[in-house]
Amino acid sequence: MTPFLKCLKGHLTLLKTDPNTFTVHPPNHTLSHSLAALDIPQSFSNCRQAEMGGLLDWGGKVTRKIRETSEVLFGHPTGSLLDVAALQDVDSVLVQGDSQQWCGALSGKSHDAKKHQASEPRGPPLTEEQWRSEYSGGRCEATQWQRLKTVVFHGGIDPPLRSVVWPHLLGIYAGGRTYTDLQNEYLQYLTQWRSITPAQESRFRKYRDRKGRVEKDVLRADRSHPYYTGDTNPHLSMLHNILLTYAFYNFDLGYCQGMGDLLAPLLSVIDDEVLGFWCFVHLMERYGGNFNRDQAAMNAQLRRIGQVLRVVDPQLWDHLMAVDGLNFFFCFRWVLVQFKREFDYEALASLWEVFWAGPHEYHIWACVYLLTHLRADLMARQADDLMQCVNDKAGSFDMRELLAGTQALYVAFQDLEI
Repeated sequence: MTPFLKCLKGHLTLLKTDPNTFTVHPPNHTLSHSLAALDIPQSFSNCRQAEMGGLLDWGGKVTRKIRETSEVLFGHPTGSLLDVAALQDVDSVLVQGDSQQWCGALSGKSHDAKKHQASEPRGPPLTEEQWRSEYSGGRCEATQWQRLKTVVFHGGIDPPLRSVVWPHLLGIYAGGRTYTDLQNEYLQYLTQWRSITPAQESRFRKYRDRKGRVEKDVLRADRSHPYYTGDTNPHLSMLHNILLTYAFYNFDLGYCQGMGDLLAPLLSVIDDEVLGFWCFVHLMERYGGNFNRDQAAMNAQLRRIGQVLRVVDPQLWDHLMAVDGLNFFFCFRWVLVQFKREFDYEALASLWEVFWAGPHEYHIWACVYLLTHLRADLMARQADDLMQCVNDKAGSFDMRELLAGTQALYVAFQDLEI
């Protein structure tokens, strides 16, 4: 046990909730004292000063942010980071669903929700005129591309322009590749499985299994959406071809249930089999790890949600710990298919393009924002009910609130390096 933990154990009771986390039980007033009162420096005689300085610097940043946020929300600062009593009234802000008030509070830039609403709205979407001015002649310098991504992150893309911008945003033309290059390579992969004879297929169990799963999922893929209605719809054939071709392109990963959920909305925007395939390839470079059998990538992201939530809303985190909900399995679907089942296609497109243009792990902040949005319901639930609580809210979220709230949350806490 480190000197720091030994010192703390002299003043309070620590419970080890997982290999990397200790929690205070029961809450102890001693934590509201200064570090000097705890006599920590003497106990750290064998610790490197740089490590201690880094720890205190991070803790100071957290404390300042909590104080700033609390003062905006409630008119007074909290006593300390771990004194969460003053945060109990946050229900009145979050339950109302007023994302602009929540945004203004967390960003710390205005005590007045209306003032914040006027000064920091989300920007306008990327227009064709902007696109042409920055991406002239099929070329775009790094600084120009960053400006375009910034516009997309803050305002999205004008819907008719998405089929043009999304392939660039996902990076399928990297290295100077042309449509002809992409088409020729795609046809090579497509031909591989199309050339399999019935005799070969009868001796190729892995191919039969993957083909069967693809065909079943295609038959039930968003058939109520206009792009996929009708039994002879050619878009269903495109969906089938791309998924099975990807299973050959990435034979190690193959095909897993949920991949169709990612491809179906994407293809409805791109509306081209070749571009749809390569956009899906690059999308899977981002999210393919979510489908690995060991689920290491998924578990890492769920843990990350917990790390961020613990700083953003410690009271909700404490409740989830108390009901054994810190595995965050109720967020599994959000992460796996990137909120696809929570929104319609149009709203989902607005969210995905922000994810692709935004910072790494931005979807984690979206998850945390939705959890704070649902906190009143979650605080009233036990572990067995958390999944049902989250799933029941599918289709009820407002995309504009999610985008504005997530952005404000990220801006408010990004400097803490959580």
